[in-house]
Amino acid sequence: YPERIAAYGGNSIRTWGTADAPKVLAAANKNHLTVMLGLDVARERHGFDYNDASSVADQLEKIKAEVLKYKDDPA
Repeated sequence: YPERIAAYGGNSIRTWGTADAPKVLAAANKNHLTVMLGLDVARERHGFDYNDASSVADQLEKIKAEVLKYKDDPA
């Protein structure tokens, strides 16, 4: 659908995660679109304990790795 977004005058795509990021970024680049990749941050209402320093540190490292992996993509 990126072709349709560009054809209708759109300029950006927002995702809910990074699972398909390489595919989404490639399609966006091909169609001159930008991408806002969603990063999965754990929620307390789903059981994540922000008082657990080890879990918080693990989550931070995971998010940092995703940011570093995709930060230089033109999209």
